[in-house]
Amino acid sequence: MKTVKKGSSGQDVYALQAVLRAIGILGKNGKPLTIDGTCGDNTVYAINQFQKIQNGYGNSAVGKQDSSCGAKMWACLLGGD
Repeated sequence: MKTVKKGSSGQDVYALQAVLRAIGILGKNGKPLTIDGTCGDNTVYAINQFQKIQNGYGNSAVGKQDSSCGAKMWACLLGGD
């Protein structure tokens, strides 16, 4: 999976939005993410919320709240190493 950050679009963004929505991470507007394949403010907010939650549970493997979903976050979301 490719790194997803603000302005990204395509299949990787669709996948990320679907996974974040499925696990109940909300967008900046307080609503479930729209699965539209475009990484805008709501998706970036959801990325940061997921990272914040994981760090709160002591899982620093996802990295800090950096507004992007890279290899470590993908591995956490998809159950990889």
